[in-house]
This record gives sequence, C-alpha cells and structure tokens, in this order.
Amino acid sequence: LLKLIELINPFYLEQNPPDYAPNYLDSDLYSILLVEVMDEYPDLTIEDCIKMAVIKLDSALGTNKAQLNFVMSSGNTLWALNFTRAEPKAITVYYYPDSIISKFWVVGSQPLDSLSQKWVELPNRTLVCLIPNEPVRLIPIYQKFDLPGKDISKNFFIQPNPFNESVKIDYSIDLPGIVTIDVYDRSGRFVKRLLNDFKISGKYTLIWNGCDDNNNPVPDGAYFIHLKTYNQERVLKTIFIQR
Repeated sequence: LLKLIELINPFYLEQNPPDYAPNYLDSDLYSILLVEVMDEYPDLTIEDCIKMAVIKLDSALGTNKAQLNFVMSSGNTLWALNFTRAEPKAITVYYYPDSIISKFWVVGSQPLDSLSQKWVELPNRTLVCLIPNEPVRLIPIYQKFDLPGKDISKNFFIQPNPFNESVKIDYSIDLPGIVTIDVYDRSGRFVKRLLNDFKISGKYTLIWNGCDDNNNPVPDGAYFIHLKTYNQERVLKTIFIQR
C-alpha cells in the first residue's frame, strides 16, 4: 500500500481523500490512481485505464510481493480485479455471473449464499467486466505476447557510433512499465541517468550529449548504455571521441 500511495500524484490524494479503514484502503487508493491515469490518457477505455494502472503499479513494485483486489462500479457496469504475486497465499476472488437469478452483480472473497454453485473464481491477473444482460468479459492484465522473455535486442539502437557530439538512442517497448536508461564507463562507474519514467507501449528516441550527471563533458573512451524494462535488460557499447 505504501508503494501505491507513493505512486499517486499528491494532488489527487488531496482532492480525493481515501478511506484509510483496512477494508477499503486498497480499493480507495486504486480508484484514485485510476482517476489519475484516466486524466493522463483520456482516449483509453475504462478497461485499458485499469490495465494501465495495474501495470504501472506492478512495475513500481519491482520484485516485491503484492496483492490487489479491486472493485469499481459505475452504477451499471461492475469491474473487479484479482492481482497477486504471491499465489499460494492469495485471497481468491469470486464473481456471480447469473443476472437472471441475481438482479445485481456481486463480487466477494467467498460465495455469499446458497447459490454457491453459480459463483465463479476470478483467475489471477485478470479483470472481470460485468454488465447486466451482457456476457461476462474476462480481460487478462498481461497478454501472452507480454510475458517475460521477449527479445528487445532488435528494438534498441544507438547511432552514430562512434560519436563526437551526441548519440541518438532509439528503443521500443511492448509492455507498459518503468523504463530506465543509464550510462556507465568501461570501469562500470555510473555516469548519467538518461531516463527513469513510466512509458506506454511504443517507439521512443532520446539523445545523450556526452555529459555526466553534473553536465560535465565525459572524456574520450568506451561507454555502455544500459536499458532496463519490466521484463528485459540490454546493454549497448558506444565510443565517444571529442573533436
């Protein structure tokens, strides 16, 4: 929850004070984060904004174990999410999909009445979208092509190489998340952080001007540009030659 609080812009926390009662805090905080994402990406659907917010939170958590059970309703549509990294200890989320018998959509951590045979377990890392008189929609947070192991080597370029004024770094990512790009010298010493930000899927370009973190020109020599995304790391070597 601390990571979730840290991830949210303080302005949104101030404008939408969360209920800090234990039973409501995670849903309240996630709702506030979702509002922020919807403002930032107004062209996305609600479902895509929910996925974006989950991926953003998951990326910020790093290797920490976490679980987020989230329910949100617009008064007609109900969205429920089961997301965890510690599956053996996870709380299972159930939903009730039969609108003929039940007039309202219901989500719970266990079947709530004698109609328990109708309750369906929500798979991990899955969003369920429930709209009366419409088929249930199950939306994976991570699609198959987003699973760890995708090779990004063909999507990471630097040019020109060698360079004497600036070098252009082109990269693309398939899975939204935190992207970090750092520069190291040949001894492994940190030189400069070029990027540490959340990026949605797409192609990007940035420029390194041959200066360190204090904006001092670096000496001639070999440098290593290290790209780290949610599921991959890649290092490219470049040579800096002053005129």
